[in-house]
Amino acid sequence: MTMQKSKFLIIMMATIAIVATTVQFGLVSHQQAYAEVNIGTEGDDHIRSGDGNDFNEGRGGDDKISSDSGFDTNIGDNQFGAGDGGDDKIKSDSESDEFGTNIGDNNFGAGDGGDDKIKSGDGFTVNYGDNQLGAGDGGDDKIKSGDSRDINFGDNANGAGEGGDDKIKSGDGDDTNIGGGGADKFNCGKGNDQVTDFNADEGDKANKNCENVS
Repeated sequence: MTMQKSKFLIIMMATIAIVATTVQFGLVSHQQAYAEVNIGTEGDDHIRSGDGNDFNEGRGGDDKISSDSGFDTNIGDNQFGAGDGGDDKIKSDSESDEFGTNIGDNNFGAGDGGDDKIKSGDGFTVNYGDNQLGAGDGGDDKIKSGDSRDINFGDNANGAGEGGDDKIKSGDGDDTNIGGGGADKFNCGKGNDQVTDFNADEGDKANKNCENVS
């Protein structure tokens, strides 16, 4: 795959992910659309939501967020607003027929990323180690996605900044893993997986089970 095609794929995947997540965020003003809406503080919060379509926002601090089955949105730091991210832990447990979004740091807002850990279930999930839309240097994130067709971003999906040294492990299914800058490590499960933005000169490494590396 040429570098031009690889960049086009990254932009396309990022656009799809942002549109999907923005659709979910459009429902936030109507809290009845969610089974739970949990907003954290500027401190270290522990947020847990049950089954159903939930919205969880940690805001500042080193937060722990876990959500059970449902079409869930989990944000380690800010939905809207700038600020450096904390070292957050996010665990979502979506099922195979569900969609989820996990953002380690900010949704729309600049700020350096924290060292986040994200683990997603078997539903189609888009995982962002750092900001979805916003500049800032990336943290050293760890992402583990379940058995589905997932999209995993190690650094900012859209926004300038130095990349972190991320570790991305995707489960079974045709996954797309995008490390960004830094020395990233990729481990892919069964399926026709795509690793984009791979740069061995930065120290990137991909296991043999990552079928398409560009």
